[in-house]
Amino acid sequence: MFLSLGRTEFPLLNDFPFLGELKGNFIMKDENQELPVITTGDGNKQKLSPLLLRMYLESEGFGQFMTTNDRTTKRFFFRNDENVLRIFSADNIRDYVVKNLETFLDGEDASQAVILIDLMSRYRSASLESEVLFQIQCFGEFQNKDSEKLELASDDPDTCFIRFLNGVVVITKDDITLIPYCELSDQGAVWENSIIRKNIEIDETLGLYEQFCRNAMRVRDNKLASADSDWTREYPMTDSVEKNFQSLRSSIGYLLHADNTVQKAIVYIDRNSTITKEEGGNGKTVVMKSIQYFRDRMSVNGKQFYKGGGGDRFAFSGVTPSTGLIHIDDIDKNFDFKTLFAFLTGDLEVEGKGTNKVIITEDRKPKFGITTNYVLQGGGTSHARRQHIVEFGDYWNRCSKEGEAPWEQEHLGKRLFNDFNQKDWNQFYTFGFKCIQLFLRKGLVNGAMGSYEEKQLATSVASEPEVQEWIRNYV
Repeated sequence: MFLSLGRTEFPLLNDFPFLGELKGNFIMKDENQELPVITTGDGNKQKLSPLLLRMYLESEGFGQFMTTNDRTTKRFFFRNDENVLRIFSADNIRDYVVKNLETFLDGEDASQAVILIDLMSRYRSASLESEVLFQIQCFGEFQNKDSEKLELASDDPDTCFIRFLNGVVVITKDDITLIPYCELSDQGAVWENSIIRKNIEIDETLGLYEQFCRNAMRVRDNKLASADSDWTREYPMTDSVEKNFQSLRSSIGYLLHADNTVQKAIVYIDRNSTITKEEGGNGKTVVMKSIQYFRDRMSVNGKQFYKGGGGDRFAFSGVTPSTGLIHIDDIDKNFDFKTLFAFLTGDLEVEGKGTNKVIITEDRKPKFGITTNYVLQGGGTSHARRQHIVEFGDYWNRCSKEGEAPWEQEHLGKRLFNDFNQKDWNQFYTFGFKCIQLFLRKGLVNGAMGSYEEKQLATSVASEPEVQEWIRNYV
């Protein structure tokens, strides 16, 4: 049985008895919403129209984003949802349309919705991209013949904006303030991943994460052997430890601040690792990974990064415009820091296997962080001006050797992040705000470089690890 509307006939709901079971599972559609017109043809002979489907997607806020003025570079598909930019793939876009159509299964247009869902579900992603999405409206930060300008909210050298569900924390050299979104309505659109899915209250009391970071800088003083078996007494908070803690804080602030006026790699390294012996477990990876609770972090396996000198040009293929940190974790002792020079300064070129290159402009590219047990190869000003080194002490390494764990009651009392309550999260984020403020005030603060300079000097004299170790121990 069919319902006639003009020259087009649609099957009635009764022709699909299974819909009676399905309709209760879907949310009722907005009464003002109309079933999208995305097909040509009549009745069961309808076919998806690339033009109509593109027009519908554009009306829903979909577009493609150009990262540069170069029209040949790969573009990202996104949806502008009230100034929040959500990245989509072709698969995601097809799923979005299908789910939107499902909201009509409990209304007068149910029969037509079934036809559209069936057609859309069978539309291959490759066809969707080649027939529809390649012509969808294009946007970019620069207006030209190929794209419409889209204003993006961003940090500047003097201000940092951290967005939460209940407002925006604005950080300057002098203030840390939580303000409502309406006060920043004209600032521009933001990428979805830049909004932290939590509410926030500023709490400047000492939190567990700050305590963890402070202890991570502590170094054993062999002269302070404890008489009561309390090994923690051997780790005083000396001036050099405090200096390294401030260096760590400034590095965290740098990584959280999205402005790229300063372009360096933050390097977290074990103080007590030798050239031939690793000493991990001191907290450096925990601190670097914690950035992901503020900004979108992409991890790269340091053991495989540019292995063999040939280079893995696809190492950063997972980077998107919303990526805030590229974390190269646990680099090999033969890693040549010079391979990062081209990425640290200038635009960032991202290449995936079988895809076009994507260029993220210098002012929008992510920061770089490295965690390692080894001194970086290479010296001189060209290396030094691209690095900020923070040496981690051996407090948490000693904790492990003593058969204890950081989350036990005599230390932190709970696991970082996994066991956090709202107060813990408030203290964690506020510590991050204060780190940003320190960076805005003083820039990257140099620490008390203990053994790193000795290791680097030995590395510059000899290439063999055993000879380097002999130089440090005997010369």
